[in-house]
Amino acid sequence: MLEFLMREFNSRKKTANHEGFLMGNASCTPQQAAVLTDSIFNTLVTDMRPLSMVEDEGFTKMIHTLNPGYTLPSRTHFTKLMERKYEETFKKAKTAINTNNSKLALTTDVWTSVATEAYLGVTCHYITDDWDMQSISLTTMPLQDRHTASNIAEWLEQVVDRFEIPPSKIIAIVHDNGANIVAAANILEEKHGWSSVRCTGHTLQLVINAALKNPSIEKAVGAARCLVEHFKKGELACSKLREKQQQMNTPEHSLVQDVSTRWNSTFYMISRLLEQRWPVTATLSDSSVTQRGKRYLDLKPDQWSLLEELSTVLKAFECATVFMSGQKYATISTIPPLVKGLLKSTQSAVYESAPLRAFQLTAVQQLQERWKRETTFSDSAPNTVILAMVLVQFPKPWVKFLSPDEVLRVQTKVQTMVLEERRKMDVQQHGSCSVTSTDTTATESTPQATLLDSLLGSDGEEDDRAGQAEDVHTQVRKEVLTYLEEKSLAKEENPLLWWKANNERYPMLARLAKSFLCIPATSTPSERLFSAAGNIASKKRASLSQEHVDMLTFLHCNAKCLNKESCGVKKVNLMNMKASQYVPIHSKQIRGMSFSRENNSLLLSAALDNTIKLTSLLTNTVVQTYKTDKPVWSCCWSLDNSNYVYAGLSNGSVLVYDTRDTSKHIHGLEPLRSRCPVASLCYVPRMASSSFPCGGLIAGSLEGACFWEQMNETTYRPHILPLESGGCTDIHVETESRHCLVTYRPGRSHQNLRCVLMALTRAPQQDSSQLPGCSCSPVQTFCAGSSCKLLTKNTVFRNPDGRGLLVCAGDEASNSTMVWDAGSGSLLQKLPADLPVLDISPFSVNGENFLASLTEKMLKLYKWE
Repeated sequence: MLEFLMREFNSRKKTANHEGFLMGNASCTPQQAAVLTDSIFNTLVTDMRPLSMVEDEGFTKMIHTLNPGYTLPSRTHFTKLMERKYEETFKKAKTAINTNNSKLALTTDVWTSVATEAYLGVTCHYITDDWDMQSISLTTMPLQDRHTASNIAEWLEQVVDRFEIPPSKIIAIVHDNGANIVAAANILEEKHGWSSVRCTGHTLQLVINAALKNPSIEKAVGAARCLVEHFKKGELACSKLREKQQQMNTPEHSLVQDVSTRWNSTFYMISRLLEQRWPVTATLSDSSVTQRGKRYLDLKPDQWSLLEELSTVLKAFECATVFMSGQKYATISTIPPLVKGLLKSTQSAVYESAPLRAFQLTAVQQLQERWKRETTFSDSAPNTVILAMVLVQFPKPWVKFLSPDEVLRVQTKVQTMVLEERRKMDVQQHGSCSVTSTDTTATESTPQATLLDSLLGSDGEEDDRAGQAEDVHTQVRKEVLTYLEEKSLAKEENPLLWWKANNERYPMLARLAKSFLCIPATSTPSERLFSAAGNIASKKRASLSQEHVDMLTFLHCNAKCLNKESCGVKKVNLMNMKASQYVPIHSKQIRGMSFSRENNSLLLSAALDNTIKLTSLLTNTVVQTYKTDKPVWSCCWSLDNSNYVYAGLSNGSVLVYDTRDTSKHIHGLEPLRSRCPVASLCYVPRMASSSFPCGGLIAGSLEGACFWEQMNETTYRPHILPLESGGCTDIHVETESRHCLVTYRPGRSHQNLRCVLMALTRAPQQDSSQLPGCSCSPVQTFCAGSSCKLLTKNTVFRNPDGRGLLVCAGDEASNSTMVWDAGSGSLLQKLPADLPVLDISPFSVNGENFLASLTEKMLKLYKWE
């Protein structure tokens, strides 16, 4: 019999609603208190409130009003909770980064807080399997030593090492133009091959700063700054300005004060001042507001004209800066087109004033000089920006930026990189390389060529290898040339969506695109990190420790991207019967899982996110993802050839995948009747059996089942199984006895859930010219309760004592697992559960036999005694 092990494991996060938390509920259960405490902490992190707020009188009164039975924990408790949440979120971030198969980019910057404490901000960026841009804040690392190039390089390596990111996985690092950080990036480029990309926003800042250094422009901007400051400091002038705005029907906008380190703030100041010119002038002319001695604050007519022209020329730069600062779309590929657009816009404008003509000349010179490296192809340089542009601007726009000779060299470079990607992929899959060097040494498995062989010529193996390498080169060349002939992408289209739709057409180029297009054009993400850190390490919280600043900033910035619901598996250590690591796999509900018989750490999973995935539970990483057009309801391995896996889709079709082919499915089995979702897939291996020797796939849906007999590697022959129509929820196969367990939900003719054990049979057709047909016949029926709302995975398996078969099924009516003897049909045990059972699985460890039952909240393990 099965003895309960007294081990329960949470199978998903417990949730509780907030009903009963309001005033009137005198008691507060521990579960409600935990939810409230968690909610309060999330509020503190999201809104960047000080943890000491939980001790403020007004806040404690408000919480007591909402729930008098809830005792608000102390600040010390929330500090410990913050540290625990940080560790949990840190693990999530590390898992998300390392389970991603594509390369990633870093951005970095250095910042000093109001407490004069220095921090290094680092963010990470990559493209997910669904071609979404993902950004994760890694650290706001406190700095103690001098900010030398070697120190910065070492700190960045420490951050990468802490998240266990292989240096080879990082393609580039984006930074500003500071001499120390540029030198640090050069050190890392030489050591690890990380491309050094200078922040486009900061480079534009340097361009504008240089162009604004004209005496007349500086004087006009300075006068505008003093004018705005007058209204910012004078309450009377500010209120009078509002009156004038109402009288003149002008938008009631406040004036904007600029910041010297942000040129775009100067643009915003000038634009707002021009908008409010007449209300401002009228206010200054009012003697009741402005003293006679301060009338000089008003700008001269030529200064107003100068600011109007300056606003016009700066508008194009501001538009480029805003676009380049985005994080949800590809930006690095747009640098050459935007630089060319800025040059064209600046050069083509005609200005009346000499200061603006000087600005025009300086801006053009600065644009050409500062982006010469990024917009010129060089065989010795990484060419990161140009290669990213090629992978987005298909292909005509990028051709306009290069000479014919450069175009040919870029094409050759792309082909070389695609070949390298193909080589890496082959090594990952097979441990060998498709494109190999001819300089190889002979091994024991490769017989030495005889003298006669050398005289008569090759035995064909070398020719085969050469032919294989030639085929790979041809495939790569064809893929690149076909891609380059694509029509240009419209400006309003998202290149990531284009790649998502064309991923299968250009599989190798798609891998390159993921590597390059994840690189941000600016270091704005790390600057946004400091904006959050500045709100956290404010003057009111200047005593906050640097470590806690890092933790709170990390939690705040990663709250949205890392707290998304994910679906995965939680590992259980059967040596000590304790739950261990959670491994996220899918973004939506998992419908089926199956382990490889040859490699029991390799898990195949199917989910409603239109993917099946192979996950290594040794490394806790997804090693292969196959995308489908429809949600996947079931999956299984072939038991005759471990290279094949199957996916049952929501439209009733079954896709066949070869794990050696990472691009797409190799066969599709279309439904003969119903288009209902394939709720169950089971593989029946070939066996020397007189009753059923053939092998193949049983695909079951609510409307019935089909056995797809596998004739050879490419041919499947369908056999409709004689099942009841309209009620089949699950099919499970016991391969040795050639039996299958078919579960039917209650219906009009049968009020209870039924599990029917059926024998698989093979019989000759009436027409002797036809191949034998495959079918099944009922042997025994087992009845459970009258409820069946879930598609429970029931099972049939060998009795551990060697006497026949056992049938296990979940009973929703009694929240239990029922165990029957398949031979006699007698009920042996009824194992209680907390909720309806979702899945049942037998397994053995070290010669001991177990049964696992899974509900929405618990995993229960039973041991055979």
